[in-house]
Amino acid sequence: MQTDELLYDALEAFARNHPEYTEFAEWIAAKDRIRAELAKPETTEMEEVEESDVMS
Repeated sequence: MQTDELLYDALEAFARNHPEYTEFAEWIAAKDRIRAELAKPETTEMEEVEESDVMS
């Protein structure tokens, strides 16, 4: 598992330094989108129900 993380880190570093490779650029863009989505504060289903009850 640790080896996988090191390989991915190395691949990401290479990809960021060589954006001329389309596959790497697409991979980096997808990874950045995923990181941005994961960084967003999530609301739980229960919080959404409570909000809709308050708005009613």
